[in-house]
Amino acid sequence: MDGDWDASDMGHCTLEKRRSSFHTGRMKANPRGRALPVRLVSAPALALTLFAAGCIPAPPASTPTPSASRPAQPQVQPTATPAPRPLPEPANWRDAPVTPGTWSWAQSGPRSVADFGGSLFTMRCDTRNATVTLERRAQGAAGRVTMGITTMQDTHTVTAEARQGYYVATLPARSPILDDMAFTRGRFALSTQGQPTLYIPSWTEVSRVIEDCR
Repeated sequence: MDGDWDASDMGHCTLEKRRSSFHTGRMKANPRGRALPVRLVSAPALALTLFAAGCIPAPPASTPTPSASRPAQPQVQPTATPAPRPLPEPANWRDAPVTPGTWSWAQSGPRSVADFGGSLFTMRCDTRNATVTLERRAQGAAGRVTMGITTMQDTHTVTAEARQGYYVATLPARSPILDDMAFTRGRFALSTQGQPTLYIPSWTEVSRVIEDCR
């Protein structure tokens, strides 16, 4: 090749300039004076050779950008729900809403049993003793208390004693209190110390238990 040849920045790889030999033409002289053939290399072939040799470096790997961390959310403390206050007693017991529940009747041996509100209030007739037992379920029942029974005819009081979560009072089968409970108009009220008043409908189950005892 004649003159200087500069192949720079071939594929991001810089080649130094090579000084051409003082010999020209296609022959070079060797120390013995014999001419040797010179192989010419084209520029594209040289670039391909450098690329295959790994002269062009691989592009750097992209570095992931760290995501911004979320700020910690403050924890909200639950607010305690206040307990509902009991409703005040109505001025007239006949204006109070009836206690939710229904009556059911069953025969248990010598006893005729009427149950209201899932054993909220129970009347039991014992035919052997001719007595009717009134059982009112009560939370924290203890000792003896006064139980009030209010009907359209009158207000009666009896003594009840605690027995396994109930206040229990026993009346003779001929007691006038039972007659008032059977014939009151629509309902009767049952009040017990330390317990909410029950407003119980007077259905046929009440009369049936009383009649079974007489």
